[in-house]
Amino acid sequence: MTQDEKEIEKAKEDIAEKGADSQTEKDRIDESVAAQERREYAITEEQRRLERQVRKWRTEAVENKGQDDKKYKQARKKAIEANKAYIDFSIKHDRAFYPSRTKII
Repeated sequence: MTQDEKEIEKAKEDIAEKGADSQTEKDRIDESVAAQERREYAITEEQRRLERQVRKWRTEAVENKGQDDKKYKQARKKAIEANKAYIDFSIKHDRAFYPSRTKII
């Protein structure tokens, strides 16, 4: 008997013993939970990235206030846009958004 024939025979025995699908319902649930956790983590990471963007533009606006009016207005506009994107993303994904995370102290 060749190696391939042995593997085919072993697979047939496995199917006869366990049935056509050896993956249990618990395994399927565990996989779906893991996928859901990865999705939730990705959403959280994106929220933190958006928060950093808001803080970055707010910081730049504060740095340029009173020194360079053009840069100040541009940074302020970007900060407002970034904050809106952060809030919209949070609402879309049923997450709370925290203004305290985007404040400049």
